[in-house]
Amino acid sequence: MTNSFSSEKNKKIFFPKNPLNGSIPEELLEEIPCPLCGSFQKTKVYPKYYPRLVRCLSCGLIYTNPRLNKENLGQLYTKEYFQNDNSSIFGYQNYLADENKIRKTFARRLKTIEKIKKVGSLLDIGCAMGFFMDEAEKRGWKTKGIEISEFAATFAEKNLGLDVMRGNIQEVNLPQNSFDLVILWDVIEHLDNPLVCLKKIHLALKKDGLLVFSTPNISSIPAKLTRHRWVGYKLSDEHLTYFSPETISLLCQKTGFKVVKSHSLGKYVSLALFAARLSLYSKIAGKIFKFIDYFLPKKFNLYLSAFDIICVYAQKI
Repeated sequence: MTNSFSSEKNKKIFFPKNPLNGSIPEELLEEIPCPLCGSFQKTKVYPKYYPRLVRCLSCGLIYTNPRLNKENLGQLYTKEYFQNDNSSIFGYQNYLADENKIRKTFARRLKTIEKIKKVGSLLDIGCAMGFFMDEAEKRGWKTKGIEISEFAATFAEKNLGLDVMRGNIQEVNLPQNSFDLVILWDVIEHLDNPLVCLKKIHLALKKDGLLVFSTPNISSIPAKLTRHRWVGYKLSDEHLTYFSPETISLLCQKTGFKVVKSHSLGKYVSLALFAARLSLYSKIAGKIFKFIDYFLPKKFNLYLSAFDIICVYAQKI
């Protein structure tokens, strides 16, 4: 399936298989300074494979530049984003079909969070179909969500009865000093202006509020070993920034947060998905695990971590 989105004029824009190769029409792209420090000094990271992937020479942040303009970025998150056949480069294979595994993952994460933060009010930014919010409410949390996808927000409201605001976090009105906990699961790398967004989150959190987010770790061993083949590099302009522990620390310092804890993060997955991801690095290993999966029950899943996703706990200061 070809990745696509619609413009305001209802004209279909079709992404090539590898959009970062520079073949997106220039009129859809915008040149930006470093999203973290504002510098225009940069160098390309893997020019042969990703000509628009650059590293800031000032702060070290890796980001996409030029990138899709803000208007078209928001149109990536259609129903197609949550169900497509190219999930290694765009969105999810079938988010709804994986509901049980996603809920199981979120329940596990909530248990970890509740060891350091008591149940209270929670804001889930990029809440998708609302599975984390729903699991949190079962545990006593009072939740509110923000979701840019009309499709996902409607699902969360109609099927789960959740309170979801539509739009980009920069566009919605958030009450100040209102939340004990703000969550961004695999969201911060999608934000066009993470500095502005975290400053807004800082205002929305209560005095002792906690920010918890996850993101691909560009400094992880898998990322370093696999280099340009790392699955963390999304090829659809879906991921705009690629953080390391160092750039995360700088981001938090600039927005009024202090990192108090961080660790690698995993999730419950099917062996079939694990085999598909593994085949991106080793076709033989992927085939072996695919063969093993053939003999397992369809509902079989296991908790796995590739040690290339970092989970950060940041306290409001």
